[in-house]
Amino acid sequence: TPDASLLQASLQSYAEENEPGQCSLRENDTAATRRADVAEIFQLLEETGKKLGFTVRRENALIWENAQDGKPLYFYVIASSILGRIIQAAQHRPEQGIIVLPGSRAGLVMHKRERDPRLDYQLEGGWRFLKFRYVRRLAESERISPENLASHFALDPLSHEEAQLPLL
Repeated sequence: TPDASLLQASLQSYAEENEPGQCSLRENDTAATRRADVAEIFQLLEETGKKLGFTVRRENALIWENAQDGKPLYFYVIASSILGRIIQAAQHRPEQGIIVLPGSRAGLVMHKRERDPRLDYQLEGGWRFLKFRYVRRLAESERISPENLASHFALDPLSHEEAQLPLL
């Protein structure tokens, strides 16, 4: 049985309370909705990469060739907070990896990092996170360029709170 704090973090990530003591899966967290979200985010990342002039290809991740100091960036789009498989299987340096997930998973990922020092250590090696909503904003932005990518990626960090998104 998971500990109470993990159970609470999971419920906050996936569920909404209908009435005291009774929860249900959020409507936007149904399997069909999340599959559609993942497909949309892959498409937006592909379009954005091409708009920025990168060669884009898809393997396990969506890859922007020569996007970071001549090295590729690898985007792993997920609907959950399961990170171990991605991190363990990556064949690139951590700073080239970007995990893209729903904003509602941010608190759960932070909770996992707080309780698992090994996971936190691996992620501190350079892995970055982008939230779905921020990818949507980046795709619409006229100010994003290959030169300012890193600064844009840092504008919406993981946190326990819903952050106000900065103007792009």
